[in-house]
Amino acid sequence: MFFVPLKVGDILDSWGIAVHKELKGNVLFPIHWGTFNVAIHPWDEPVKQVLKFAAQDKVKLCLPRPGEMVIWPDMEINSRWWEKVHLLVLR
Repeated sequence: MFFVPLKVGDILDSWGIAVHKELKGNVLFPIHWGTFNVAIHPWDEPVKQVLKFAAQDKVKLCLPRPGEMVIWPDMEINSRWWEKVHLLVLR
């Protein structure tokens, strides 16, 4: 299993999927997104785009909650933690 951490958010996230495939990765771990709301797009937009492009290309993702331990080789995680945070922010 080849684990690929890639920065997403300030680039078109289809590019991240393409790089992951070029590297022949097994699990993509998007990093550096959702930390601060300083971009012109909503803070959770990068992960939504990654999910969309990953589904189209059948790419496995590792999206643990912040601080969650990930144990090799069980890397395919989609906690969707940002959806719960988003609901708290809106209340």
